[in-house]
Amino acid sequence: MPVQVATGDKFRDNCIKLLHKALVGSSQCSEEEDQRLAEVARHVEQCMYRDCNFQVNKHYKDIARSKIWNLKDSKNPELRENVISGNIGAEEFAKMDSEAMASKERKRQNSIIRKNSLANSIAIVDLKPIPMDDPDPTERKTTFNDRAGNRIWSGSDMDTST
Repeated sequence: MPVQVATGDKFRDNCIKLLHKALVGSSQCSEEEDQRLAEVARHVEQCMYRDCNFQVNKHYKDIARSKIWNLKDSKNPELRENVISGNIGAEEFAKMDSEAMASKERKRQNSIIRKNSLANSIAIVDLKPIPMDDPDPTERKTTFNDRAGNRIWSGSDMDTST
């Protein structure tokens, strides 16, 4: 049964229809369940619209596309199930960013990517501690090297004259 919408804005109406379609998915549901999911879709859209200062702008459109895409993602059925069951409320879902909507596997992959990226960008290979009895701390020779062994920073590079 098609969702009845009447916000007065074509894009918002279409957004509600697409959210509803994503919530229903490929499963068959009763008319009562279909109406409940239509109401969830309306509430999610209203929250998104409110969070975008009651404007249909690029930010609103990007958020709407992201929500619909994530609900339809076959690799992330938990998100859809949690929204349908009410474990994730409409307001909470409307405020979620892409990272929060990601599946557990995608979150794990993102974490690994971030760790590897950080490790590959700069590696502290040669960090020497400063002895407590150092007579002249301005002459410290603490160095940071990249993976190729090139010095990228040294404590003696600091300007201590100011």
